[in-house]
Amino acid sequence: MEEKNIPLAEFFTELKTPEFLWKEFEKTDWYMIIGRLRELITGFIKTSECRSEIPDTVKQYGIVYIGENCTIGDYVVIEGPAYIGNSVDIGPGAYIRPGSIICDKCSVSHAAEIKNSLMMEESKVS
Repeated sequence: MEEKNIPLAEFFTELKTPEFLWKEFEKTDWYMIIGRLRELITGFIKTSECRSEIPDTVKQYGIVYIGENCTIGDYVVIEGPAYIGNSVDIGPGAYIRPGSIICDKCSVSHAAEIKNSLMMEESKVS
């Protein structure tokens, strides 16, 4: 079987990471991206935006983007800068801390905590 070499930037676009990260993966120091997540999010998202219905008990601080068709449980705390993609499920009492990028179709269990993380598409955190 022949091994196929895919350019790194192309690899991350195929994984469906948010488009604003694609140029970062073209750089030679792409592996240092986690340390710069807050900077990258605030460079892309200028004001908070929510495209899903969320309960009144959810607390948001700072710049937060929430995509379409998300299900967010009661008493979730989201501290920006944070990016939450489309069709994401976040359980009750979860804590999304600054520098979090949660890609499409991810699941965050109840009372789980995410900080300075890049959750790839369809990932789960318990």
